[in-house]
Amino acid sequence: MTRKGIIIRWLWFGGAAGLIAYGLFLALWGSPPDSQQGNMVRAFYYHFPNWIGAGIFLPVNLVASVAYLYLRKKNLKSAFKADSLALATAEMGVVYCSLGMITGSLWVVKNGESGGRGMHG
Repeated sequence: MTRKGIIIRWLWFGGAAGLIAYGLFLALWGSPPDSQQGNMVRAFYYHFPNWIGAGIFLPVNLVASVAYLYLRKKNLKSAFKADSLALATAEMGVVYCSLGMITGSLWVVKNGESGGRGMHG
């Protein structure tokens, strides 16, 4: 890759990182509390999308894994593609699921939503 290509790639990366940081700032500190939900509405900006990601990647992982098991004796090239997809979606599913659990736990601790009763009410 040429020097110009490397510079352009870093500029795109910097621009994308800046937009993500700006969006996070707006979601957590820039948006006002909802009139009925209060600050709980902010969880929809970062906590809920993590669960959407997990809900997409983990079923795709299941389908790709079953496809690999079905194709491994019939078409090796397609089986390897399915296996690669299963590996990638498993990693992303674990990342999104972990982020969903971590952000949910932090949200409860910060806002005291459990009322000190713990998990069982």
